Amino acid sequence: MTVQDCIDGLHVTYPQVADALALTYFQQIHREIVALAQIETDSEDVPLVAGQREYALNATDKVVSVRAAYTMKSATDVARLAPTSTDWLDENRPTWREDQQTGDPVRFYIEGVDAGGGEVHLGLDPIPAQSAVAGYPKVVIFGTTYQALVAADPIPGIVPSIRVYVEGMKRLYASDRDPSRVDQWDALYRTELQRTLASINGSTEDLDAPRIVPAWMRNRRVE
Repeated sequence: MTVQDCIDGLHVTYPQVADALALTYFQQIHREIVALAQIETDSEDVPLVAGQREYALNATDKVVSVRAAYTMKSATDVARLAPTSTDWLDENRPTWREDQQTGDPVRFYIEGVDAGGGEVHLGLDPIPAQSAVAGYPKVVIFGTTYQALVAADPIPGIVPSIRVYVEGMKRLYASDRDPSRVDQWDALYRTELQRTLASINGSTEDLDAPRIVPAWMRNRRVE
């Protein structure tokens, strides 16, 4: 199933909606589903720069949440970073913003930056001491990203039905142009959303269960 199938589904009820507006509605619902379901769609490599604390992440695939981050000094030397936040650092290391001490990063944080383009930055503590040469050292992050889709793109295979998109798009259109039906479409969207989340949760791995080691980490030392 594709994004166009979702647009066609919206047109069954609201044929007057222009394709461009329907695609905008789809993007809003898609972002909500990706965030709520925490669909892990990508990883990102961030080569380190000596003396640089923060790094802008991919501008196309917007990070919604990060499950884990690792530093890699080489293909066989891997260390997991502890998640933190700027609030935690402010409270527990009040001078961290001015501290220029460098070393091997042990913590990471994710922060939105008010730069007009919705930038998201990866922050490291302490500040890296080495710059990447031939790709190392680097940070590899795993998590949920949002990528805007076009009409011909398939919806994520893990989403069991396009109904959740269609009902959500109908709700958004009704909010703009058909207020008498907002509650109706909202109830249907919530029902489909719960079904979708339940299906995805039932299909994904239990993080507390024994896990298969990812291929990129096999035969590598993880501290």
